[in-house]
Amino acid sequence: MLVKKNIAFRVRKISGKNILIGGYKAYELNETGLLIWEFISSPKSIEEIAESLSKEYEINVSEVINDVNEYVNYLLSVDALVKVGE
Repeated sequence: MLVKKNIAFRVRKISGKNILIGGYKAYELNETGLLIWEFISSPKSIEEIAESLSKEYEINVSEVINDVNEYVNYLLSVDALVKVGE
């Protein structure tokens, strides 16, 4: 499964916090959430996102794949991400 950003969502820095805004809703992103959002500059698979995150933090992909999967599914549930090709 490939995912991409919903063009209606944007990240803004407000009072020192990273806020994902879209669909009349706002979500605060921590550092890791922001990195994941930035990694999805073009359609990516969960595995590609996990690989990028593992390189950033210098850890094994197997340590982050489940968390990335959970986070991507959360972003899909709030419509911040959309599936590509389905």
